[in-house]
Amino acid sequence: MSKYKIYACSFDLTNENYPMNKMEGVGRLENNTCIRTKIIDTKKEDLFADCKNEFDIEDRYEEFWNRLNGIKELERPYTTTNRREKVKVIRVVKL
Repeated sequence: MSKYKIYACSFDLTNENYPMNKMEGVGRLENNTCIRTKIIDTKKEDLFADCKNEFDIEDRYEEFWNRLNGIKELERPYTTTNRREKVKVIRVVKL
């Protein structure tokens, strides 16, 4: 199977008014929730080419978005945008 649908959302634990945290307002993206969806085709997207199952897809997606700057990420204070906003995959479905 080469296509998967990812359901994910982002959080900012330093800001209670962040739309995704409150699950209201600007963050509503699909079916009145803050969940974003993306179709991944492992045959066309190099980032996911070696993924074998839903767990691999979930791990790779979160790793990509939560560690955009690699090890340098750890050198930045938690209050910078790159550190405080985190993406969490809620579900991955084979298509």
